[in-house]
Amino acid sequence: MKRDKDGLVVEGIEYKYDETGLIDWRAMVPDKFFVVKRESKNKDKNLLNDSDRLLLLGGIKYIAFLRGYTSVEYTLTIPTPQYVASTCSITWIPNIETENREVKFTSCSDAHPQNIEGYGVKYLTPTSENRSFCRCVRNFLRINVCSQDETTEQIDLETLNTVRGPNPHQNLELLMKQTGKDLNAIKRFLLKQGKKEAEVYNSIRDISVPDTFILAEALKRQLAGGAKA
Repeated sequence: MKRDKDGLVVEGIEYKYDETGLIDWRAMVPDKFFVVKRESKNKDKNLLNDSDRLLLLGGIKYIAFLRGYTSVEYTLTIPTPQYVASTCSITWIPNIETENREVKFTSCSDAHPQNIEGYGVKYLTPTSENRSFCRCVRNFLRINVCSQDETTEQIDLETLNTVRGPNPHQNLELLMKQTGKDLNAIKRFLLKQGKKEAEVYNSIRDISVPDTFILAEALKRQLAGGAKA
């Protein structure tokens, strides 16, 4: 792919610009890479606002390739088998928008059974990676249409429990009963982990979802005769 001195593709691409004179990367994404949100009441693609659309992964990859980059790096954090956090760093080639300087840009994401649906529940790591990649591209290129990989359908708690089993707080509560732990014991454990916000917790529901996974793993180890929580 040939580029000129400003880092722009020489042939076959007609660049579009916004009112500030910057490249309108949102407008550069072909329509075939957009789908209508399931909750959108308007199903006519010709009348949709961006708030009614989702951007497919293929569109994210297309626009990233068009902008140009030299590397994509991921850093993963997996505190429990049910929680994955991913950081994506993309090194973008120099172009006119960055005053012909190379720029490294980073975005983060996470994935756990309460913020994804379908087959993604079984593939937390690639789901988190895709999310962080999509966010990194969108945020850097100022594309304000959420990608399909970043969203999930909202379903009621009863359906959630039927499909995925007890929610994290219910699971933690069960493990606390099995190990004889009360809320004060849980708060002490969290405070030792540097979670100062635990001081004001009044119920299990105040605990963040990622922390419920960490606590659950600690209590499971105790039940198995391992380290105590």
